[in-house]
Amino acid sequence: MAAAKILVVDDSRQIRDFLADTVLRPAGFEVLTAADGRAGFRLAQQFRPELIIADLQMPGMSGLELKKALVTAGNSSPLILVTAEGSEDIASKATLAGVAYYLPKPIDVEVLLSAVAQALTVERMRRERTEAVANLEMRVQQLEILQNVGRLLTALPEMSQVLNRVLAAAVSLTRADGGKLFLFDERSAQLTARASRGPDGTATLLTADATADALAAQTVRTNQPLIYTPGPEGADRPGVPSYPALYVPLRQRDQTFGALAVDSRLHRVAFSETDLGLVSTLADYAAVGIANARLFAEVQLASITDSLTGLNNRRHLMTLAEQEYQRARRFDRPLSIIMLDIDHFKSLNDTHGHATGDQVLAEVGRRLRSSVRAIDVAGRYGGEEFLLVLPETALPGAGLLGERLRRAMANNPIATVAGPLSITMSLGVATTGANVPDVATLIANADSALYAAKQAGRNRIAAFGLPIT
Repeated sequence: MAAAKILVVDDSRQIRDFLADTVLRPAGFEVLTAADGRAGFRLAQQFRPELIIADLQMPGMSGLELKKALVTAGNSSPLILVTAEGSEDIASKATLAGVAYYLPKPIDVEVLLSAVAQALTVERMRRERTEAVANLEMRVQQLEILQNVGRLLTALPEMSQVLNRVLAAAVSLTRADGGKLFLFDERSAQLTARASRGPDGTATLLTADATADALAAQTVRTNQPLIYTPGPEGADRPGVPSYPALYVPLRQRDQTFGALAVDSRLHRVAFSETDLGLVSTLADYAAVGIANARLFAEVQLASITDSLTGLNNRRHLMTLAEQEYQRARRFDRPLSIIMLDIDHFKSLNDTHGHATGDQVLAEVGRRLRSSVRAIDVAGRYGGEEFLLVLPETALPGAGLLGERLRRAMANNPIATVAGPLSITMSLGVATTGANVPDVATLIANADSALYAAKQAGRNRIAAFGLPIT
């Protein structure tokens, strides 16, 4: 245990040296000295000694004034007052000022050491009690954070909101500098960093590969939490941070699907078992919140997606088409639409059955998804009809795309339960212009062009207002 620090404040150098060198240091105490009250105040504020021994009468600031100034400044270090001018009035003032002991001069060493021991015992108990209360208050605050976060996470529908709340709570609970949240992506079979939080409180949503983070990968692989403290040389292997970090797995129903991490990249403070317990509890809440957000996303996606083809359903398709039409009109940019229809689809269903027809529809949907740009909108318009909305595309570009789709479909049979089937499509193309006042007219024009293509013999493309070649 470190030696208790005692500050001696007296304008007499002889008394300062006597108390420091003859009485206190031989008794095992660390001693600071000051020649007047103001110097004593500065040292007391700087070093926060466990005890102060001060003379009553000093130039500039008396011992009583020193005690009052310390109390005003929030410094609760106990003070033993010594004086050659003892009186009941001074004793009363000393007691009211909060002085621990009041001793007369000349100083009796045994009485002083006894007073020092008692004052230090009381001060140690006070500091322990203060620390215990602070720890209890922090624990209550942590439990409140967990309770509030747990309640909130089950109600948040958006994944981004859940991830940001979890990271904010993890950093707050552990007083960390930052953190990351990793999730396993089933489609890519990779662990990805999905969100991070920096020392400045900035939250960032990510989709980065996390395989380079060895500790995150280890946590998910072993399903075990870990507290990492680097050695004096920093990181000991690739993929490991050079600062303290804490990782806990995210799991639900015995399945680990990610990891939650916090770090001390600035303060370099090691994490404790208490921190581990708090973040582990938070991870349990986070797992529920993430599962709920995923379910919400699935429900949302199902509400706008055609289940057979994986394309936008008609309702959502029309909403997106309207948005693109308004954007094209606002910025005076071209917008084209292609309407596609599978040729002789009713005959296909009648001959091979609806299961085969469904396979054809699903494959057409897959081919359309893989053939359009990220800014394009593809949807199932109804039955065997599909619609492509092509922003920033004039009629020639839309025609080229349509012809490419038609040829690819005709030249690549579709594998079905009835065997490979050669499928053809008819396409109608239309684009915005002065005589297209709304998106409904644009779609109607594309439909008219599609009808013309079918009338001309099918397996061809027609553009609204232009002859079929």
